[in-house]
Amino acid sequence: MKELAALCEARGKRFIDAPVVYGASGAREGTLLSLCGGSEEDVERARPALMAYSRNVLRVGPVGAGQLAKACNNLLHWVHCVSNYETLLLAKRFGVDAQKMREVLLECPAFNLTLKRWDSTRFTWQEKDMDVTMDLAQQAGLVLPLAGQVDQLVKLFSADDVKALLYGPECSYLGVTVTPMGPDEGGLG
Repeated sequence: MKELAALCEARGKRFIDAPVVYGASGAREGTLLSLCGGSEEDVERARPALMAYSRNVLRVGPVGAGQLAKACNNLLHWVHCVSNYETLLLAKRFGVDAQKMREVLLECPAFNLTLKRWDSTRFTWQEKDMDVTMDLAQQAGLVLPLAGQVDQLVKLFSADDVKALLYGPECSYLGVTVTPMGPDEGGLG
């Protein structure tokens, strides 16, 4: 973003970065959110155009901050996907319906928007999103062990895996088929 901003400035043009979050469903539902990097003046100048497709425009900081905010959002989204899967897998293994547990957790402090909208997660961008995160960590000289684990684990998921977990009689994780335990095996029901 900084390189693009410099090219624009050299030509007398203004520049902001303004990625959106909430994806295809946000576009359909009119709930896209623009995360902007750039001067306050430039973001405000672009606000009317951005509001044509966004429910809000948030200036995060200087040029590049919008892209960084999107990367941070995406990291948390994929962390939630992995933790949601493992949580519901535990419930399923003990014989509790995973969809029912999901509904219960949506009422608990463990609530996360990813869990609420999980049926619409297509698992199409996780590799690109996590590559960006890991590249940013490398550039910053940061060790992010959880992000590294999520980078590897989320590559194993698909929308069909979530469907099987929530609605199927069995599912799989890390190459293991998981079925609910019966009461004689230690299951709850």
